[in-house]
Order: sequence, then C-alpha cells, then structure tokens
Amino acid sequence: DLSPLKRGQTRDGAYGRETEDSVSTSASSSSSVDWLPEGPQYDVIDRRQGYLPSEAVPSNPPIFADLFPSSRRLRIRHDDTTLDGNMNLRVDTLVTQRNGYQQDVILFHLRMYDLYPRRFSLRRYCRDSGRE
Repeated sequence: DLSPLKRGQTRDGAYGRETEDSVSTSASSSSSVDWLPEGPQYDVIDRRQGYLPSEAVPSNPPIFADLFPSSRRLRIRHDDTTLDGNMNLRVDTLVTQRNGYQQDVILFHLRMYDLYPRRFSLRRYCRDSGRE
C-alpha cells in the first residue's frame, strides 16, 4: 500500500512520536565538515593604526571669532581621525584660503564618553584644545 501517511503514522499503521521518526530517518553519508572552506571568508582589518589623516584644521581664538557666529553653513560629522570616531562629532565650516583652496576648519568637538548616562565633553577649536 503506497497511500500517503498521516503525520506521525508508520507503514504498519501505528502512530509514534515525531521526534523519534525524524531522528531515525535523518542520515548522512558524508561528514558535514568536508564542505567547509579551509580559510576565513573575511578580511582581517589591522586596527593598529592610531588615526586616519584629515585635512581639517583646528581653529584658534582669532579665526573662531571670525567664523562663529556667522551665516556660514556649519557641518556636523563624525571625527574619523581616531579609532573611536563614532563616539566623536565635530562641527566645522568650509573656509576659502587666499589661493582659492577650500579648507575645513573645526569650530567645536563633541566627545561622547558614555551615551546611556549622557556623559559628553564639548570643546572649542578641536579635540585636543583642552577647553571644555
């Protein structure tokens, strides 16, 4: 008799536990480890580099007085010059130099120590200015 079986039913008509049925019917003729690749499938990033280069320059008191407050566009972005860049924001503006070259000038730097209790440090000029 090749009629379809009901869930949990065996060929002799008895009903058994499904977990026993599925365990008894699952078999593998090859080892599961055979198909795994030998090396990693990802690139390992060397995190020893202490900073990433940036062309933004910190402001100083005379430049800051000229640039803030003003009607210039201020940009808020992550400070990617260190490894913890996602925990640092900087506020900068674009300044045109005498030779026509445009330079980012950092006005403020916000360092986030801990997001949950909202521990921040806001500094004028740059991250290393010490003015909080």
